[in-house]
Amino acid sequence: MVDEDCVITESAGQVIVVRMVFIDCLSVWNMRPALRYAVSFFVGLVVTVSVAEFDTTDHLVTISILPLYVTVSSIMIAHRQTFVSLSRDAAPARRRGALVGGVGALALGSLLQTSIPAGTAGVGLMLLGIATTVADIDDT
Repeated sequence: MVDEDCVITESAGQVIVVRMVFIDCLSVWNMRPALRYAVSFFVGLVVTVSVAEFDTTDHLVTISILPLYVTVSSIMIAHRQTFVSLSRDAAPARRRGALVGGVGALALGSLLQTSIPAGTAGVGLMLLGIATTVADIDDT
């Protein structure tokens, strides 16, 4: 019997079943909100420090990256099951995802030419919009 969360691959005539354990590992974060907030703060701090290392001109934009990515990662962790289930939807949902990804890549390229903090903030704002929409879908 194969779970829905399993991937079956075939290698040299042998069937290998690989269980996706990242969903099971993330289930701990629902039980402990403080851990989710700590991980979210760590993600925001890593992104902010990485951007600050590469570009030192836009200090205000660089500082604003921390709360942006903390919020985005916290929402994504809290509603991760909905993120996973939406990626398995029918073709129209995948087309919308491809369209958003293409437009996001175009905007990211343009913003990164302007400055690294602006590009990182633009990606964070795009992810915030996606995360907020998924959270709204999950709450209905």
